Amino acid sequence: MYFKEITFQLDILGMSKKIHGYRYCRDSVEYMLENGIFSSADEIYEFVAKKNSTTAFCVERNIRYAIERTWEKGNVEEIVKKFGFSVRDDKGKPTNREFLCMIADRVKMSVLN
Repeated sequence: MYFKEITFQLDILGMSKKIHGYRYCRDSVEYMLENGIFSSADEIYEFVAKKNSTTAFCVERNIRYAIERTWEKGNVEEIVKKFGFSVRDDKGKPTNREFLCMIADRVKMSVLN
């Protein structure tokens, strides 16, 4: 139900589809929307790990890497628009949880409108 909108939100930020973290972000946001945004990070990572035949540690690390790459090489205008509070030299990129929650919120708002 949310797949297309999640994909759109990640693409507009400039996240590379070539890295595992892209798929893991998409799966994580989909899980959060279907099971509650306030699911624990461990629960989300475990679900995504099982779905993709990997470990929760790998999922967490690949999501972190995907966010870092997006922050370095992504669509700066969209990043500032969606994550303005986090785009500061003194704060840096958002945490995995902040990033996933922001994407989930954006998807939820788009689907409801």
